[in-house]
Amino acid sequence: TGEIRIETDEGLLSIGGGDLPDDFAVPLPDGYSVSSVISSANGAAVSVSYAPDRWDELISFFDDWVDGRPGDWRNTASTLDSGDDQVQRISGWYGDQTSITVIDCSMAQGDTFDAVCVIVITG
Repeated sequence: TGEIRIETDEGLLSIGGGDLPDDFAVPLPDGYSVSSVISSANGAAVSVSYAPDRWDELISFFDDWVDGRPGDWRNTASTLDSGDDQVQRISGWYGDQTSITVIDCSMAQGDTFDAVCVIVITG
């Protein structure tokens, strides 16, 4: 299936698929493809991808979600110009024991950004 899965008493590592933990603390908009899931009793790291045209929707979604959360959240955004007509956008939100990163990425392992990847780390 293309998935590597390792499960122990301490947690789960799933690369190339898997399911989000049932109690995952950060909601994700529908329509994602799971790239990897690492979960333990202390938290989780999840990587998912979306179609490249969903960038603005994802940024708005996480801006709104963070605005409704307690605590001190910081936001960063930048672009990286590789010089070959590719510009990579990166946005991130960082709060108490949670980080969310949205980044242009390549899922086809080529030189062109063909997806938007979301990486969420909790715990």
